Formats: sequence, C-alpha cells, structure tokens
Amino acid sequence: MDTKILKAEVNEGGRLRFPGKEDAAECLAGGGIVAFPTETVYGLGTNMDMRSALDRLYEVKGRPREKLFSLHIATFEDLKKHVRVIPGRAKRLMRRFWPGPVTIVFPTDDGKGLGVRFPANQIATELIRLADVPVAAPSANLSDQPPSVNAEQVIETFSGKVDMIVDGGMTELRESSTVVSFKEGAPRVLREGIVTREMVNRTVDTSILLVCGGNSCRSPMAESIARRVLAEMYGVKEEYLAEYGFTVDSAGTSAIDGGRPSIEGVEALRNLGYNPPLGSSTHLRPDMVEDADYVFTMTESQRRMVIGMAPASRAKVDLVDAKGRDIADPIGRPVEAYEECARQIRSGLERKLENI
Repeated sequence: MDTKILKAEVNEGGRLRFPGKEDAAECLAGGGIVAFPTETVYGLGTNMDMRSALDRLYEVKGRPREKLFSLHIATFEDLKKHVRVIPGRAKRLMRRFWPGPVTIVFPTDDGKGLGVRFPANQIATELIRLADVPVAAPSANLSDQPPSVNAEQVIETFSGKVDMIVDGGMTELRESSTVVSFKEGAPRVLREGIVTREMVNRTVDTSILLVCGGNSCRSPMAESIARRVLAEMYGVKEEYLAEYGFTVDSAGTSAIDGGRPSIEGVEALRNLGYNPPLGSSTHLRPDMVEDADYVFTMTESQRRMVIGMAPASRAKVDLVDAKGRDIADPIGRPVEAYEECARQIRSGLERKLENI
C-alpha cells in the first residue's frame, strides 16, 4: 500500500499549518492508521471503537494482544465521555501535567483499566479533535523497539504499512510519557519517562500540613511527631514515608520565612526521642492550604484564620487536639513545658492520623 506523507508545523507565533488535516482526520475516524507527533514521541493512531482497526494496529506494531492501547484525547471534556471514576490523586496529576507527558490509567468497571493521554502537541490535538472519535495511539515503533522521535524514523519503519504519516518534525521531549496506574487504587508508576517517579510521588502524595502562629515551636514539633506516628503506623523508617505516599510540612500564620526552630522545642523533641525539625520557618499561604489534604492547627483561632484564607478548604481543616482544645504556646517557658506540649500534640495526632 502507498503511505501518504503530510507536512504540519506550528510557527513561532503558535499558529498551526496543517494542510490535509481534514483528510488525515477522516482517515483516522474511518479506521485507517495515521502516524502523528506528540510532544514526547510519534504515535500510531486509529479509531478505538473499530475492532478491525485495532486488530490491524496490533498486527502493524507486532504488539501482544494482552497489552491494551491507551486513549488519546484533545480536551478535558473528552475524558468525561470515557472515564466514570477519577481518583482525587489522579486529578492532581492532571492539574500539574496535562496536557503533557503523563499517561494515566483510570479504574474501570471491568477491572482492566483505561490508559488516557492528553498530549501537549497542537498537531496531535487538532487531529484528534477533527476525527471526533476515540483515538488509540501507541508509540510509533515495533514492539520492544525504541519509539520514533521524528518522521524519518516512522517512514523507515512503517512506510507501506500505515495509511498516513504526519511529519511534524522532531518531537520536543524525545522521550516516552510516564505511565501511572490508579487501576488498583493506590498510584503505581508502570513506566518512568520524562516525568520522574519522584515528581509523580510528590504530586500524588497525601499531604499533611501542621499550622501554628510563628512556626518556630508547636508546628515544627508537630511535623516531627507526625512523621514518627506515620512511620510507626506503617512499620517503616521515617525517611521512607514518601514511598508510602505521605508528605508532612508545617507553616505559621504569622511566621517569618527562614526563621530557626526554637532551641527549647528542638531540645524537647530530642529528650523525647524524636528527630529535630527538618527546615526553617515558613509563612502560611493560601495555596499551601489548598494543596494539602489535611490541615491541623494548634488553636481554634488559627483554624478560623486558615479557613478564612482558603474558604473552600473548610472541610479539611481541623484542630490537632482530639478533644477540640487549644494547644497553648510554650514560648518563654522551660523545656519541660515544651515536652508537655509535644505529648499533647502526639496524643491528638495519634487519633487524627489513624483515620487518614
């Protein structure tokens, strides 16, 4: 068969020049195979709703039938047509990396999961939009071979085997997308691409934020204690908490950025067997509240202040103390007062964290 080659480009002003795009979209919608660029690598696209088209795509790639194809979309609205359940942590990945180089596998009723990719490439999204069908688009390479990052590589491998190749030049990132699965609940990196495992973990972690006033004694102590409590709950060392999906930070409603934790607070933590605070003081910002999953304050007045700062976050802001009491500021008092404060914080956090 003859493979038609089309040229497409986005100029410096962001304008797309793509002669023949309607023909390419019609071919794609009709079950033909069209190779096109994304920001990562080139893909081989076809109509996901046509069994015969998928059978041909498996044959052309030499791909095992048990490996499912991912769906490529052109808008966030497209996702709602195909995915019923969007886990909260998947939404964080979407907010940070879509459109972009992350494929997300969403849970499905049949348990197989559906991989979805929203490419950050105007040629790809315009073609998908015009085709107006679900587009399966694995990378343009034979199974177990390196993916193609320019049209010449695609032509060399697939000329005469696919219907059209859209030459969009060299891809921007030249590396495969990262694949993150939520099929079984907790996120799992199936393939590490240009978005690293660490970047994924930092994005999807359960985030706990401890808040006091100056972020010099109570909330830094709470940060250290929370890490210890979580580590004990999961039977791991504190340094491995990130691998279990937790980040713990602290801030203060009236803190000065860069200040040191109180000497008495550090001494109290060491006396009680905790690791000292990790960083310097941080002034609380609305985005910190919005990004956290759980926010615990030392006093009711701080709780109200945090809610006033980010009203939509009301449901996730609570007091540290399980009985709803304020935890008094020990500043200016002896180390023993700091130790008692730490015990009260520990008692409250044990109750709060076991419900996360």
